[in-house]
Amino acid sequence: FSKLNRLEIEKARRDRCLTVEKTLSAFRTEPLAPPFFFNRLTFQYAVWGHIFFTALGERHISARQAIEVLRLQPGRVVAHDGVVLLKDDHALDAPLQFVHAHDPESFFRNIDGALHLRQAAARPVAGNYFLGFMPGDQNYAHWVTCTLPAWLYFRNDLLPTGAKLIVGKCNRFQNEALELLGIPESALFHMPLEIVEFEALSMLSPIDMWCAGLYVGAMGRAIADMATAGGGRPLPGRVYLSRRDIATRRLLNESRAEAMLVHHGFAPVLCSE
Repeated sequence: FSKLNRLEIEKARRDRCLTVEKTLSAFRTEPLAPPFFFNRLTFQYAVWGHIFFTALGERHISARQAIEVLRLQPGRVVAHDGVVLLKDDHALDAPLQFVHAHDPESFFRNIDGALHLRQAAARPVAGNYFLGFMPGDQNYAHWVTCTLPAWLYFRNDLLPTGAKLIVGKCNRFQNEALELLGIPESALFHMPLEIVEFEALSMLSPIDMWCAGLYVGAMGRAIADMATAGGGRPLPGRVYLSRRDIATRRLLNESRAEAMLVHHGFAPVLCSE
Protein backbone atom coordinates (compact mmCIF):
# COMPACT_ATOMS: atom_id res chain seq x y z
CA PHE A 1 0.00 0.00 0.00
CA SER A 2 1.11 3.56 -0.67
CA LYS A 3 -0.47 6.84 0.43
CA LEU A 4 -3.09 8.02 -2.04
CA ASN A 5 -2.66 11.34 -3.78
CA ARG A 6 -5.96 13.20 -4.16
CA LEU A 7 -6.77 15.54 -7.03
CA GLU A 8 -9.81 17.82 -7.13
CA ILE A 9 -11.77 17.74 -10.36
CA GLU A 10 -11.20 21.44 -11.09
CA LYS A 11 -7.43 21.00 -10.84
CA ALA A 12 -7.64 17.89 -13.03
CA ARG A 13 -9.31 20.03 -15.70
CA ARG A 14 -6.65 22.74 -15.43
CA ASP A 15 -3.87 20.17 -15.61
CA ARG A 16 -5.62 18.59 -18.60
CA CYS A 17 -5.70 15.20 -16.92
CA LEU A 18 -9.25 14.95 -18.21
CA THR A 19 -11.27 16.82 -20.79
CA VAL A 20 -14.88 18.03 -20.84
CA GLU A 21 -16.71 16.58 -23.84
CA LYS A 22 -19.95 18.48 -23.30
CA THR A 23 -22.33 19.93 -20.73
CA LEU A 24 -25.67 18.19 -20.48
CA SER A 25 -28.93 20.06 -20.51
CA ALA A 26 -31.34 17.14 -20.95
CA PHE A 27 -31.79 16.77 -17.20
CA ARG A 28 -32.96 20.37 -16.72
CA THR A 29 -36.70 20.35 -16.37
CA GLU A 30 -37.55 24.03 -16.09
CA PRO A 31 -35.88 27.45 -16.13
CA LEU A 32 -34.95 28.72 -12.68
CA ALA A 33 -34.00 32.15 -11.41
CA PRO A 34 -31.11 32.02 -8.91
CA PRO A 35 -30.85 31.54 -6.05
CA PHE A 36 -32.99 28.45 -5.82
CA PHE A 37 -33.33 26.04 -2.88
CA PHE A 38 -33.61 22.46 -4.09
CA ASN A 39 -34.77 21.42 -0.64
CA ARG A 40 -36.13 23.91 1.87
CA LEU A 41 -36.25 21.41 4.71
CA THR A 42 -33.62 21.22 7.42
CA PHE A 43 -31.39 18.18 7.44
CA GLN A 44 -31.02 15.92 10.44
CA TYR A 45 -27.68 14.44 11.38
CA ALA A 46 -26.64 11.92 14.01
CA VAL A 47 -23.10 12.43 15.34
CA TRP A 48 -21.70 10.30 18.17
CA GLY A 49 -25.21 9.30 19.15
CA HIS A 50 -26.57 12.84 19.41
CA ILE A 51 -29.25 14.28 17.12
CA PHE A 52 -29.01 17.84 15.93
CA PHE A 53 -30.44 19.87 13.09
CA THR A 54 -28.84 22.22 10.62
CA ALA A 55 -30.37 24.62 8.14
CA LEU A 56 -29.20 24.87 4.55
CA GLY A 57 -26.04 26.92 4.18
CA GLU A 58 -24.72 28.84 1.21
CA ARG A 59 -23.15 25.75 -0.36
CA HIS A 60 -26.61 24.21 -0.62
CA ILE A 61 -27.92 27.08 -2.75
CA SER A 62 -27.61 26.61 -6.48
CA ALA A 63 -29.36 27.92 -9.56
CA ARG A 64 -28.66 24.69 -11.44
CA GLN A 65 -25.91 22.20 -11.06
CA ALA A 66 -24.15 21.64 -14.38
CA ILE A 67 -23.54 18.02 -15.35
CA GLU A 68 -20.57 17.48 -17.63
CA VAL A 69 -19.34 14.48 -19.58
CA LEU A 70 -15.67 13.97 -18.72
CA ARG A 71 -13.22 11.89 -20.75
CA LEU A 72 -9.84 10.31 -20.06
CA GLN A 73 -7.60 8.59 -22.59
CA PRO A 74 -6.58 6.29 -21.03
CA GLY A 75 -8.39 6.09 -17.68
CA ARG A 76 -7.94 3.64 -14.81
CA VAL A 77 -10.67 2.34 -12.48
CA VAL A 78 -9.94 0.59 -9.19
CA ALA A 79 -11.75 -2.76 -8.85
CA HIS A 80 -15.13 -2.68 -7.06
CA ASP A 81 -14.17 0.57 -5.32
CA GLY A 82 -15.05 2.53 -8.48
CA VAL A 83 -12.33 5.13 -7.88
CA VAL A 84 -10.81 6.77 -10.98
CA LEU A 85 -7.03 7.09 -11.11
CA LEU A 86 -5.33 9.80 -13.14
CA LYS A 87 -1.67 10.23 -13.96
CA ASP A 88 0.91 9.56 -11.23
CA ASP A 89 -1.72 7.54 -9.32
CA HIS A 90 -3.68 10.65 -8.34
CA ALA A 91 -7.31 9.83 -7.60
CA LEU A 92 -10.31 12.07 -8.25
CA ASP A 93 -11.16 13.41 -4.82
CA ALA A 94 -14.96 13.71 -5.07
CA PRO A 95 -16.13 10.15 -4.19
CA LEU A 96 -13.30 9.06 -1.89
CA GLN A 97 -15.26 9.78 1.29
CA PHE A 98 -17.58 6.88 0.40
CA VAL A 99 -14.84 4.26 -0.12
CA HIS A 100 -15.34 1.24 2.16
CA ALA A 101 -11.70 0.72 3.11
CA HIS A 102 -12.75 -1.85 5.74
CA ASP A 103 -14.13 -4.16 3.02
CA PRO A 104 -11.72 -7.10 2.47
CA GLU A 105 -12.17 -6.73 -1.31
CA SER A 106 -11.29 -3.02 -1.27
CA PHE A 107 -7.97 -1.90 -2.75
CA PHE A 108 -7.86 0.85 -0.11
CA ARG A 109 -6.90 0.91 3.55
CA ASN A 110 -6.99 3.64 6.16
CA ILE A 111 -3.50 3.80 7.64
CA ASP A 112 -2.56 6.45 10.21
CA GLY A 113 -5.65 8.46 9.28
CA ALA A 114 -4.89 8.58 5.55
CA LEU A 115 -6.21 6.57 2.62
CA HIS A 116 -3.68 4.19 1.07
CA LEU A 117 -3.95 2.32 -2.25
CA ARG A 118 -2.78 -1.24 -2.83
CA GLN A 119 -0.07 -1.35 -5.48
CA ALA A 120 -1.04 -3.51 -8.46
CA ALA A 121 -0.43 -3.53 -12.19
CA ALA A 122 -3.30 -2.29 -14.36
CA ARG A 123 -4.88 -4.60 -16.94
CA PRO A 124 -5.34 -2.81 -20.30
CA VAL A 125 -8.74 -2.99 -22.02
CA ALA A 126 -9.34 -1.57 -25.51
CA GLY A 127 -12.46 0.29 -26.59
CA ASN A 128 -14.84 2.99 -25.35
CA TYR A 129 -16.24 2.60 -21.85
CA PHE A 130 -18.48 4.66 -19.58
CA LEU A 131 -18.17 4.56 -15.79
CA GLY A 132 -21.50 3.43 -14.34
CA PHE A 133 -20.81 3.08 -10.62
CA MET A 134 -19.13 4.93 -7.77
CA PRO A 135 -18.08 4.30 -4.17
CA GLY A 136 -21.07 3.92 -1.89
CA ASP A 137 -23.73 3.33 -4.52
CA GLN A 138 -24.82 0.05 -2.93
CA ASN A 139 -26.72 2.54 -0.77
CA TYR A 140 -30.03 3.25 -2.52
CA ALA A 141 -29.94 7.04 -1.93
CA HIS A 142 -26.42 7.34 -3.37
CA TRP A 143 -27.33 5.17 -6.34
CA VAL A 144 -30.51 7.10 -7.19
CA THR A 145 -28.77 10.46 -6.85
CA CYS A 146 -25.34 9.84 -8.36
CA THR A 147 -25.44 6.67 -10.49
CA LEU A 148 -28.91 6.42 -12.03
CA PRO A 149 -28.50 9.67 -14.03
CA ALA A 150 -25.32 8.17 -15.52
CA TRP A 151 -27.17 5.03 -16.56
CA LEU A 152 -29.91 7.01 -18.27
CA TYR A 153 -27.34 9.13 -20.13
CA PHE A 154 -25.52 5.97 -21.24
CA ARG A 155 -28.76 4.40 -22.47
CA ASN A 156 -29.82 7.44 -24.46
CA ASP A 157 -26.50 8.66 -25.84
CA LEU A 158 -23.80 5.97 -25.71
CA LEU A 159 -25.53 2.59 -26.01
CA PRO A 160 -26.29 3.15 -29.74
CA THR A 161 -22.58 3.89 -30.38
CA GLY A 162 -21.39 0.50 -29.14
CA ALA A 163 -19.78 1.80 -25.94
CA LYS A 164 -19.96 -0.37 -22.82
CA LEU A 165 -21.20 0.50 -19.34
CA ILE A 166 -18.84 -0.33 -16.47
CA VAL A 167 -20.72 -1.71 -13.47
CA GLY A 168 -19.60 -2.92 -10.06
CA LYS A 169 -21.31 -5.49 -7.86
CA CYS A 170 -24.95 -4.95 -8.84
CA ASN A 171 -27.54 -5.79 -6.23
CA ARG A 172 -31.18 -6.65 -6.87
CA PHE A 173 -32.62 -3.18 -7.44
CA GLN A 174 -29.70 -2.24 -9.69
CA ASN A 175 -30.18 -5.32 -11.88
CA GLU A 176 -33.90 -4.55 -12.11
CA ALA A 177 -33.12 -0.96 -13.14
CA LEU A 178 -30.73 -2.14 -15.88
CA GLU A 179 -33.45 -4.43 -17.21
CA LEU A 180 -36.06 -1.66 -17.05
CA LEU A 181 -33.76 0.75 -18.87
CA GLY A 182 -33.21 -1.83 -21.60
CA ILE A 183 -29.43 -2.00 -21.20
CA PRO A 184 -28.52 -5.54 -22.34
CA GLU A 185 -25.92 -7.77 -20.70
CA SER A 186 -23.82 -7.51 -23.86
CA ALA A 187 -23.40 -3.77 -23.21
CA LEU A 188 -22.07 -4.27 -19.67
CA PHE A 189 -18.49 -4.57 -18.43
CA HIS A 190 -18.51 -6.17 -14.99
CA MET A 191 -15.59 -4.70 -13.09
CA PRO A 192 -13.19 -7.40 -11.84
CA LEU A 193 -11.13 -7.26 -8.64
CA GLU A 194 -8.33 -5.57 -10.53
CA ILE A 195 -7.20 -2.12 -11.57
CA VAL A 196 -8.27 -1.80 -15.20
CA GLU A 197 -6.86 0.74 -17.64
CA PHE A 198 -9.46 1.57 -20.29
CA GLU A 199 -8.33 2.88 -23.67
CA ALA A 200 -11.06 5.53 -23.55
CA LEU A 201 -13.02 6.22 -20.37
CA SER A 202 -15.87 8.71 -19.99
CA MET A 203 -18.05 9.55 -17.01
CA LEU A 204 -20.38 12.19 -15.62
CA SER A 205 -19.02 14.86 -13.32
CA PRO A 206 -19.89 14.23 -9.65
CA ILE A 207 -23.47 15.13 -8.68
CA ASP A 208 -23.85 16.87 -5.34
CA MET A 209 -26.34 14.90 -3.23
CA TRP A 210 -27.53 18.16 -1.66
CA CYS A 211 -28.41 19.75 -5.01
CA ALA A 212 -29.74 16.85 -7.05
CA GLY A 213 -33.47 17.37 -6.70
CA LEU A 214 -34.21 18.29 -10.31
CA TYR A 215 -32.13 15.48 -11.76
CA VAL A 216 -33.60 12.77 -9.56
CA GLY A 217 -37.09 13.97 -10.49
CA ALA A 218 -36.22 13.86 -14.18
CA MET A 219 -34.83 10.33 -13.79
CA GLY A 220 -37.99 9.18 -12.04
CA ARG A 221 -40.24 10.56 -14.75
CA ALA A 222 -38.11 8.98 -17.48
CA ILE A 223 -38.17 5.56 -15.82
CA ALA A 224 -41.92 5.81 -15.22
CA ASP A 225 -42.38 6.57 -18.92
CA MET A 226 -40.29 3.51 -19.85
CA ALA A 227 -42.16 1.27 -17.42
CA THR A 228 -45.53 2.20 -18.92
CA ALA A 229 -44.46 2.25 -22.58
CA GLY A 230 -45.78 -0.31 -25.01
CA GLY A 231 -49.12 -0.89 -23.33
CA GLY A 232 -47.69 -1.77 -19.93
CA ARG A 233 -49.64 -1.46 -16.70
CA PRO A 234 -50.17 2.23 -15.83
CA LEU A 235 -48.58 3.38 -12.62
CA PRO A 236 -50.78 4.69 -9.79
CA GLY A 237 -51.04 8.45 -9.59
CA ARG A 238 -50.33 8.44 -5.85
CA VAL A 239 -47.71 6.24 -4.21
CA TYR A 240 -46.84 5.88 -0.54
CA LEU A 241 -43.31 4.51 0.08
CA SER A 242 -43.44 2.50 3.28
CA ARG A 243 -40.54 1.84 5.65
CA ARG A 244 -42.39 -0.67 7.81
CA ASP A 245 -39.92 -3.46 7.05
CA ILE A 246 -36.89 -1.27 7.84
CA ALA A 247 -35.30 -1.38 11.28
CA THR A 248 -34.34 2.31 11.51
CA ARG A 249 -36.36 5.56 11.48
CA ARG A 250 -39.67 3.70 11.68
CA LEU A 251 -42.95 5.56 12.06
CA LEU A 252 -44.73 4.79 15.32
CA ASN A 253 -48.22 5.14 13.84
CA GLU A 254 -47.53 3.98 10.30
CA SER A 255 -50.46 1.55 10.15
CA ARG A 256 -52.91 4.37 10.90
CA ALA A 257 -51.18 6.76 8.50
CA GLU A 258 -51.13 4.14 5.74
CA ALA A 259 -54.86 3.41 6.18
CA MET A 260 -55.62 7.11 5.82
CA LEU A 261 -53.44 7.41 2.72
CA VAL A 262 -55.04 4.34 1.12
CA HIS A 263 -58.43 5.93 1.75
CA HIS A 264 -57.24 8.92 -0.28
CA GLY A 265 -56.07 6.81 -3.22
CA PHE A 266 -52.41 6.12 -2.39
CA ALA A 267 -50.90 2.75 -3.28
CA PRO A 268 -48.44 1.50 -0.57
CA VAL A 269 -45.09 0.25 -1.87
CA LEU A 270 -42.35 -1.39 0.19
CA CYS A 271 -38.99 -0.01 -0.97
CA SER A 272 -37.31 -3.36 -0.24
CA GLU A 273 -39.53 -5.03 -2.84
